[in-house]
Amino acid sequence: MRGVRVLLVDDNLLSSTRLVSALREQRDEVETASTLEAGKEAASRSRWDILLVNLTSAAFDAPTLIRTIRQDPQLRSLRIWGFCGHRDVTRRGAALAAGCDRVVANSQVMADLPALLRRPP
Repeated sequence: MRGVRVLLVDDNLLSSTRLVSALREQRDEVETASTLEAGKEAASRSRWDILLVNLTSAAFDAPTLIRTIRQDPQLRSLRIWGFCGHRDVTRRGAALAAGCDRVVANSQVMADLPALLRRPP
């Protein structure tokens, strides 16, 4: 079975390091970006199975990134998941309104992202 190809857009070094490590242990391919521009560029440069976005980023506006991806005809079908605190209904709502497919609580993402990615939608 081939690994999942994940583009992680996250400006938080601690969370991105933990997620990258967990994904690579499962032999998933992962690339990171920490800004809006780098995320857009990386998304268009390669074929990803999923774009995973930290919705609490201080460095970029996550809904803008999501909307930009959804407006690009070549990237429109890319699965986009966001993650934030389970009580952060404002960020969750903004991400879903922008076109995010799923928003996962930080605790779920940190606990077992590889298993989450392999579950049917």
